[in-house]
Amino acid sequence: MVKAYVKWTKEMVDFVRVHSNFSDREIAEIIKVNIYSVQNARRRHKIRKKLGAALKRLYQENKIIPPNKGKKLDYLRKRNLENNPMNDPLVREKARQTKIRNLKEGKTKLWNKGLKGEEYLKHYKDGATWLIIAQRDKEVKRKHTEKHLRTKIENNSIPKGKNHPWYGKNIYNYEPCRIASERMKAGGALKARKANNFRPNKVESILINLIIKNNLQFNYVGDGKFWLKGEKHSFNPDFLSENPKYIIEVFGNYWHNLSHIKIRDKERLKTYEKHGYKTLIIWEKELKNLDNVKEKINNFAET
Repeated sequence: MVKAYVKWTKEMVDFVRVHSNFSDREIAEIIKVNIYSVQNARRRHKIRKKLGAALKRLYQENKIIPPNKGKKLDYLRKRNLENNPMNDPLVREKARQTKIRNLKEGKTKLWNKGLKGEEYLKHYKDGATWLIIAQRDKEVKRKHTEKHLRTKIENNSIPKGKNHPWYGKNIYNYEPCRIASERMKAGGALKARKANNFRPNKVESILINLIIKNNLQFNYVGDGKFWLKGEKHSFNPDFLSENPKYIIEVFGNYWHNLSHIKIRDKERLKTYEKHGYKTLIIWEKELKNLDNVKEKINNFAET
């Protein structure tokens, strides 16, 4: 009778460790414990099971019948030969014509470049194919070895520092990057936003409703309708009034407290001032009291 819980002794653990080519079921039957108890003992004492040796022994003792034993493998081979499409002479001829056409058009190359017999040996000296010689001379690299990042790390082939193709290149000293930047400023950014189905965020929507409800003289332009060009960046304000020239910016509590965003916001305010606009900043936390926000906008518009 198999016990539900057994306290494992040193002799039982040693038996499992010595008979590593035994399956868990066989050990459980010998020791008269549960099979799950044997699996837990292996994990607890870090005893590895030689699964291949156990299967081989069971096959030899005919306790397990291999899946392909008998005529099954021959049957499969025969069935595949019978269903082979190349048995059809029309298909074979079509494949031959396709091969000839690809060779003429240059889509495929002969591995021996069309040379035969003595000509081939004379051209390649030791009889090696062009691919082996090219790999040996490092003229052709096997691309699939560089396919995965792990292989690149092992081969130390990731370009770093000055060897990186984008080292030292930015919109100020690299022509393709400058052209792309100008294209974005000339309307590419607006197209990109429209393609992404850009809408006002939650904070901007609250302020839009407040402006419409109180009939304030500000229009929402934060969807990329209006841009002002600065020294390094172009800026798209959230709310705009052309007469008088006022701008309202809504700052999120998290993003606009980051150090690199603060530096950009300083340039933002200088750009607005340079183009003759006065700017009012409303923080996200202030929108909890809309009456105070309304009063703040009215006081700003009166100045």
